[in-house]
Amino acid sequence: MSTQLATTDPQAALHEKMEWSKAMSTGSLLPQQYRQNPGNLLFAAEYADNLGVGRIHVLTSIAVINGKPSPSADLMAAMVRTHGHKLRVYGDDTQATAELIRSDDPDFTFTAVWDIAKAQKAKLWGNKGPWSQYPAAMLRARAISEVVRMGAQDVMAGGIYTPEELGAVVNADGEVLEQPARATAERVDEHRQEPRPAPAQEPARQSATDRLAAQLGATTAPAQPDPAATLDTWQALIAATDTLEDLQQVYHDAYKEVGDAIIPAKDQRKTELQSAATDDQPIDAELVDDAA
Repeated sequence: MSTQLATTDPQAALHEKMEWSKAMSTGSLLPQQYRQNPGNLLFAAEYADNLGVGRIHVLTSIAVINGKPSPSADLMAAMVRTHGHKLRVYGDDTQATAELIRSDDPDFTFTAVWDIAKAQKAKLWGNKGPWSQYPAAMLRARAISEVVRMGAQDVMAGGIYTPEELGAVVNADGEVLEQPARATAERVDEHRQEPRPAPAQEPARQSATDRLAAQLGATTAPAQPDPAATLDTWQALIAATDTLEDLQQVYHDAYKEVGDAIIPAKDQRKTELQSAATDDQPIDAELVDDAA
């Protein structure tokens, strides 16, 4: 349980946190980012109280990276399970898989996989530092943070990026050893005399939701949302999915918009897709005929 002052007076609560932060900042056992830094400690105290966890626990599990609270993968896992959701994580030095099943939707599994190929694509694999020293721990942390972003954003109150994802150097336990480089591209540009050309951008990858919406001529963000029409649109998008992977992506987007109302449509389409796979029949006959 969080350390909280037994009062409803906001000013008294703030004063208590400020005094706590000043006193704690002198300790030599604190992580480096909090020593002699009551501001960071006050930030951590506020975040801990909002999460409903003990401040001491948060001090060892949350780093403040460029003003952002960044919880460790272990804290994310603990919070997800504390909220009653199931989280399974397994892997080795070459891959890690994290599976999350929400307590309010036990029939659906959110899955995130990080392997060598994915880490290479992100230009992480083979780099000096934690990715070469602790590959299993780094893959595991990425898989956990990704699956929490997919299925349990509400649990962490917005802080769902590990310190390593934000550029910090960490050890095998996710503890910050070195903060990110101070100078960013934006700060360098402020001191340039000539304008810096914008880097060429790769075309944005179209999500399953956007692709299916374009095919159906539908929109998932009407200017003046009509709850009934919005639910109908999401049900149509769910029904248009061809694979379980697309279903997972579209359902994830739909759930954020309409909540539990979309579950029956998801369950029905999941059963249809699984039945089609069991019968060894093509899910999209036209696509198979064209390929032939």
